[in-house]
Amino acid sequence: MTLRYIPKEIWTLDKLSVGWVYPLASVTTGTSVANLACFYPLYLPESFTFDTVLTVNNANAPAGNFDFGIYSSDTFARIVSLGSTAVAGSASIRQEYAITETVLAAGAYYMAVVKDTATTGTFQRVDLAASTTAAAYGLAFQASAFPLPDPMVPLRTAAQNPFLYRVGIRQSGASF
Repeated sequence: MTLRYIPKEIWTLDKLSVGWVYPLASVTTGTSVANLACFYPLYLPESFTFDTVLTVNNANAPAGNFDFGIYSSDTFARIVSLGSTAVAGSASIRQEYAITETVLAAGAYYMAVVKDTATTGTFQRVDLAASTTAAAYGLAFQASAFPLPDPMVPLRTAAQNPFLYRVGIRQSGASF
């Protein structure tokens, strides 16, 4: 039997998502695109139970609402969603949001996040150079998707240069 290490927290910049192929850098400014859902691949080598959504606010005061969810990578069905939630906290602060406890079996998924406003008060993120870069990393997008839809109807490119929000999930019962 091979034991695998699953961290207590999984972020979009981690090796179980997009981070293993993209430099670990944060851009703390920039305007979010209203209602553009961003879908980030997530691979779990074993089951993972979580009950907390994690975000890190950028250097500007938070504004607007967001939604976070997990989707099946084969059927695009939504497994769980936070629902429309006010962005909390102050600038440059890590935030935690309770979500329905969810058990994900080993396999492939998408982490999804969408904001309802085009504002600089958003989450830390990495700006990708072009939509083709995002497609190469397995990212997908959906316009007019607030709150997150079920199922997702992903496109591999976005009309503007896409970005990688710094969001994640925390294992049930784990603490920071």
